[in-house]
Amino acid sequence: MADDLGWNDVSFHGSNQIPTPNIDALCYHGVIFRRHYVLPICTPSRTAFLTGRYPIRTGMQGYPLKAGEPRAIPLSNTLLPEYLRKLGYATHLVGKWHVGYYSDYHTPVYRGFDTFLGYYNGYVTYFNHTIEQNEHVGNDLHYDAPRNLSSMYNHKYMTDLISERAEDIISNHDFEKSLYLQLSHLAAHASDSKDVMEVRDMKEMNATLGYIEDFNRRKFAGVVTAMDESIGRVVQALKKKNMLQNSIIVFMSDNGAQTEGILENYGSNYPLRGLPVVI
Repeated sequence: MADDLGWNDVSFHGSNQIPTPNIDALCYHGVIFRRHYVLPICTPSRTAFLTGRYPIRTGMQGYPLKAGEPRAIPLSNTLLPEYLRKLGYATHLVGKWHVGYYSDYHTPVYRGFDTFLGYYNGYVTYFNHTIEQNEHVGNDLHYDAPRNLSSMYNHKYMTDLISERAEDIISNHDFEKSLYLQLSHLAAHASDSKDVMEVRDMKEMNATLGYIEDFNRRKFAGVVTAMDESIGRVVQALKKKNMLQNSIIVFMSDNGAQTEGILENYGSNYPLRGLPVVI
């Protein structure tokens, strides 16, 4: 699941700026859902995905959750990973949660996931993994996993962190169980760092994407191409483990690009109209 990715930000939709060969390969060797709609806002969209219900049925409609807000998907709702775990699946979440964490029982490992490595809130900085709200800055990278992973992943580019954790889960997976692996990327969400679109390597970005004249759009493209590379790494990990032929891979975005206003990420929803609410 990508974050704030616009319709015109992937090359299989005809974008002539941002090459996304790994996403394109999934599309061209699979099924493209051209009428797949999501909610325009982050928390409601992810709530709908996890519950299979309109978010208004769970009280999760409206403005997305702020850091520390005492609101979450009610515990009376059974989430997708809970159903799958009852069926014998190993379940893992890597990346974004953003559907509430004001008690331990509302966090991922209490709601169907065997392990969780990621962040609870709407976004973090790509390298420091922090979020600033109400003039307070806090680290929002959490490790609910069998071993302490902090030394392995601190200050690593978030897209690479997600890739490496996914590769680790796949390579160590027990074939006796089915696997549900949910990768919720930070990309291509803006962060609240000084440079709102944080690319992994500025020199590499300018060398490969220098034809994009708008520098902010170029940085956005750098973030998206890193995510596309991540998807390729996950597919290769499945292939190496001999799991690819028996896997269903779904790629989607939680909502469209934030094209203006706070946390603008310089994505493009063309030819669609409108824009998401700030997430």
